[in-house]
Amino acid sequence: MCISNVLVNLQTLFNFLCSDDFRITAIQERPCLTMIDENSELSYCLKNVTTEFELEFSNSTAIVWKHESVTCSYVRRQLQCYTEYNFMKSCQRAVQLEYRLLSFFLANISKTACPLPTYESLVEAFRLLERDKGGCDVNGNCHCVDGYRFQNTTRKCVDINECDEGTHLCSQTCRNSEGSYDCTCDEKFYRLAANNRSCERLDEIPIWLYFAHGQSIWNISEDGKNFQLARMGLQKTAMLDVDVKEQRLYYADIGGNVIERKNIDGTFPQPVQTYDVDGVEGIAVDWIA
Repeated sequence: MCISNVLVNLQTLFNFLCSDDFRITAIQERPCLTMIDENSELSYCLKNVTTEFELEFSNSTAIVWKHESVTCSYVRRQLQCYTEYNFMKSCQRAVQLEYRLLSFFLANISKTACPLPTYESLVEAFRLLERDKGGCDVNGNCHCVDGYRFQNTTRKCVDINECDEGTHLCSQTCRNSEGSYDCTCDEKFYRLAANNRSCERLDEIPIWLYFAHGQSIWNISEDGKNFQLARMGLQKTAMLDVDVKEQRLYYADIGGNVIERKNIDGTFPQPVQTYDVDGVEGIAVDWIA
């Protein structure tokens, strides 16, 4: 029975660790996860917690609730280590991964009833500790940690809104938070990269750049090695846009006094407007509406 339970627990843990979501995130966060041992303060905190747990567990009686209490305390103290050091500032997704693993361990392996603080509350606790690290010395020189600036009126460190000030590094959407900011991506087409700032495409469709060149329209591959002729026989065109939703190319031929569209797959062009085109200086397609 004992061996059977161990095997079931190992299989359960294996399935969790090898699930696509957890496995992919772990691969992306590998640089951060390897930094845990390199961060001397965090590593020391975690090792102390583990040592204390092993000592308490070995000295505790066989009473189930006592073991559960020790296990719960161990997990809580381990999570607290992440709120006290700078590791969380640059590796929040790695901390979240550790949080998920410990939560899974409590619920499915040790079967311990242990209400944990939410991950969001751990992040908030870390940011509040960061804010309170700032202050003034005896000479009146004031400073704040990164993400905060000193406010003379209140004599306190206040949050910098990187999103509003345009100092963030998000490639798409920026959301301000206490002492920092978070980046998000359009989940239909992108995922957040391992650097927590850039957005990576979900699909692997090759990228092509369309450009107008006098009497013709071309597209060029992202690496610049391949060209394709998309439209020829124009008189004078310099403006174009792409309808991403319907996969159509729109362009203005000023010399021919016409705005045309054609499917990207190469079907024949269709005129959209055949008058007052000679003064057009730009063209844009609202394909989102």
